[in-house]
Amino acid sequence: MYLNKVLMIGNLTRDPELKQLDSGSSVVSFSLALNRKYKDSKTEEQREETVFIGCVAWNKTAELINEYLQKGSGCLVEGRLTQETYEDKEGKKVSKTKVIVNNVQFLTKPKTEESPFPE
Repeated sequence: MYLNKVLMIGNLTRDPELKQLDSGSSVVSFSLALNRKYKDSKTEEQREETVFIGCVAWNKTAELINEYLQKGSGCLVEGRLTQETYEDKEGKKVSKTKVIVNNVQFLTKPKTEESPFPE
């Protein structure tokens, strides 16, 4: 048996970008910043690192993300990993890992004033 499941809590690094496909489907892309604090074992100093993860959501989930989230919004994302491979302008093979979002929970006040979500 195999399992491909990701759970992340982070902040959007930019406003979501929604596109409507000819098929009628909606797709949104956004990026999450995930922070981690740790103590350096050699120097005993507190360190912080940030990882940026690209995310893609489809249809109703995409529309909700676009409507209620903006740059800086906190959210919990549940999804699965996928890998995209392409050639860059110089002909080099590039691979990117992204998260296909299945569910999202808003952790900060949504961007609209008349939001149905509590603060």
